[in-house]
Amino acid sequence: MEDAKQWMIKNKEMLILAGVVGMILSPFLWPFFLAITVQTLGFLIPILIVRTIMKKVQKKKQKEKKRIYEELYKESVNCNSRRNVSGQSKTDGQKVQETKSVSKGNKQSSAEPSKDTVKKGREMSDSSCAALMWYQLEGRERIFRLMKRMEKEDRWSFSISPEGICTVCEEKGYRRIGALKSFPGREMKVLEKELRKDCIRAVQRGKFLWLSWGKEYRQ
Repeated sequence: MEDAKQWMIKNKEMLILAGVVGMILSPFLWPFFLAITVQTLGFLIPILIVRTIMKKVQKKKQKEKKRIYEELYKESVNCNSRRNVSGQSKTDGQKVQETKSVSKGNKQSSAEPSKDTVKKGREMSDSSCAALMWYQLEGRERIFRLMKRMEKEDRWSFSISPEGICTVCEEKGYRRIGALKSFPGREMKVLEKELRKDCIRAVQRGKFLWLSWGKEYRQ
């Protein structure tokens, strides 16, 4: 403290001069500082607003995806339960046939489905439900993005391989335009029905699924 007081006493005239200069220049400097403050706020406020809106949209999308996932999961569970019940239940005619075969002692009833058949039916049901869930949760959005990108090039169709590789036909051959992650290539029939609901013509030709819309859809 004593050092500070001594320094102030030694530089008293300099401090007085600095105060006078500051008072004279303050009317000219305040608008400059205010302009910087306003520009900073004008730059930050839109960023904060956009960030808040994006967070709300993301939360809304997450809730919607969660709701769709829960509904599809319930459907898949019901589908599997019905498949199990139909695989395990026996009709009256089958029971009578088994009774007759037991009385004869030489024949066994073949009316009841084997374990391999039931297992195969379950796998088909599970894969169909998984394909439907993929399309509802992420497939539709990704396909529509590719469609918008192709519309800018005045193209209204493209094909999807079983691996999810998307290509368009050109004069020199085929050009890759994107890839669909986790594409259910074995369940293209299920995807055809869902795509048609969204006004997209979907036709399976060989191993590829061809999509067309807009001009091509009306032809």
